[in-house]
Amino acid sequence: MREDTKRVLKEYDVSVLFHKRDVKAVEELLYTNEQVLLVLTTGFVIGYIGTVNLEESNTSILFLTDQRMILYYTTYDEGLTKIEQWSNIKTIKFLTSPLIVNHVQVSTEKIVYDFILPKQPDSAVKIYNAFLSAHNFYGNNTLQEPDSTEIFQKPNPKTDHDLDIPEQIEKLAELKDKGILSEEEFQTKKTELLSRL
Repeated sequence: MREDTKRVLKEYDVSVLFHKRDVKAVEELLYTNEQVLLVLTTGFVIGYIGTVNLEESNTSILFLTDQRMILYYTTYDEGLTKIEQWSNIKTIKFLTSPLIVNHVQVSTEKIVYDFILPKQPDSAVKIYNAFLSAHNFYGNNTLQEPDSTEIFQKPNPKTDHDLDIPEQIEKLAELKDKGILSEEEFQTKKTELLSRL
């Protein structure tokens, strides 16, 4: 394991005991001059803007480096990798929900990545700041200006809530279960709502 990987695992108190093979797979993708800034085991949802297609996984390995974001996960025993250069990242948001689930949402022109963070507010904020630092480390100051509901500075996990979107998705699921909405209508609206987080 690379020294910078070991350092950030210790710094962020992340265990990769059951993911050593995945970490090795990502490290093989790294350039020799690439600096690892964060390694995280996380669940995620990926939404493709303009479609109803979603990908999700309960466990994955996420590497943030000084050059890019690398997500590695397995599906049906096949390793898959998503790589985004920092220059492609348009927004980075910190979100919490009523269930005290913290998220970082990273958006490009075509894709929205939603990463689940630890429940502990201090750990979640530290990881969110690592996303911002990695983006800024690259020298990229091109994050879109926030609208009145978005916050890009250090969040306050106790007050930065988007309470109604999860509730709206639950209500839509009930309508789908009752046959009022089709699966396609449900997925379209769900993707739209998730893109607002």
